[in-house]
Amino acid sequence: MLKSLQDKFADFAGGFNDWRTGFTGKLSNYFRLARFSSWSLRHLSKPAGLVGIESFVAISLVVYFFFLLLPQAEAPRVYDRNEMNIYLFTYLSDHPYSHRDLIANFDNWKARLAGPMITGWMYDLSYKTFSKMAELNLLDTDKFVFGGYFARVPVVVFGFYHALWLFLLFVVLILHRRDALLIMLGVFSGLMYNFTIPAGKWFYPWDMPTMFFFTWACLLYDQRRLFPLMAMVWLGSLFKETTLCCALLVLLGQHWPWKKRIAGFATLAVVCLLTRKLLMAGYGVKTVSFALNNAENFHEFVLKTWGLLLDNIHLLFSTNLDHVLFTNAGALFIMMLIPWRNQRDVVFKILAVVFIIGQFLCGVIIEYRIWYEILPLGWMVISETLSNRYPMVLGGQAGLGTWLPAPAADGRTSRVMQGSYWLMMSVGLILALALLFITR
Repeated sequence: MLKSLQDKFADFAGGFNDWRTGFTGKLSNYFRLARFSSWSLRHLSKPAGLVGIESFVAISLVVYFFFLLLPQAEAPRVYDRNEMNIYLFTYLSDHPYSHRDLIANFDNWKARLAGPMITGWMYDLSYKTFSKMAELNLLDTDKFVFGGYFARVPVVVFGFYHALWLFLLFVVLILHRRDALLIMLGVFSGLMYNFTIPAGKWFYPWDMPTMFFFTWACLLYDQRRLFPLMAMVWLGSLFKETTLCCALLVLLGQHWPWKKRIAGFATLAVVCLLTRKLLMAGYGVKTVSFALNNAENFHEFVLKTWGLLLDNIHLLFSTNLDHVLFTNAGALFIMMLIPWRNQRDVVFKILAVVFIIGQFLCGVIIEYRIWYEILPLGWMVISETLSNRYPMVLGGQAGLGTWLPAPAADGRTSRVMQGSYWLMMSVGLILALALLFITR
């Protein structure tokens, strides 16, 4: 009896599978999925199934991120009474959260206009749309409902803005990287650090866009598309000046001759500066073009920079749990432990080192949001290292399209490159220890 039931179930399951195969085949033909599969293999160097998995994971992570962000827009916050997140989001709006100047002590932030311009426009648009719908009696509340929980319109727009930039970043990674799944999970893990109370839970209008443009510039460098790269640097610099570090990709890369590289680097710097000045003039912002420690003159800049450097060195050698070594889910520290192997690695490592030095001079290193720019780059480096050293881990799938940077094949070249890298890192560590010893 049992044997008969098993045979009948096996026949039924086999028949159902045959029907499923035929049905999915018809769906595939109807939606022309075979063409997409061919396009995916030809242009992305990965099967359509993997693209589908990456896309669904990306959407899932973006939804999580959106809901995590909603409480961060509430003001004043319950635990510290801070109002900065929503203030910066709306201060260029026609309906700002507050008419007080809450960034009087951070006046140089006002030069970062692109982010607040977009958020102000988004907030005004949502405000007008919601008001019009209320007048037509299409809505009787100013809140959205998610599973029985309410969120006000400004809070939802705040979450949507930041989640949208994360979604765009994931799309770019899926289109450019065969190992996008690992990188996306690493990026999301790194973003979680900023939701901890010691990190401050700051979510400013320029941080997520800057990470997007910084990463896309690095991906375009791998594709040897320097003119689009320069466009990304230009756009990113309107959000935050740290994106200008990517101008080094033009100067140090080997895709152009030296004269063209220098000309491109100089042109990019000038265009970024002039565009910033024009935006500042249009909005009546009278401050320096870059947020260099909010200094009003060179002497004040030197004093503040020196003070910040010493404070950050003390934080570097502290034993606090909120240590900079844990930044970006550990990717910042691990990336710096991986030596360069070829010219492309040298360019990316110099870019990372310049960025890190800049944060030590002009930032607070335990404010995790300031490390967003190199968060995806760090996981790209880690993924490629795992793929090269341990092929069974990722199956050699790290990299961009069909092109992979070849490691230094010559033994002596590899030895010299690794030695020069660790020499540079050792000198930096010794200098930091010396400053720590002198200032104590």
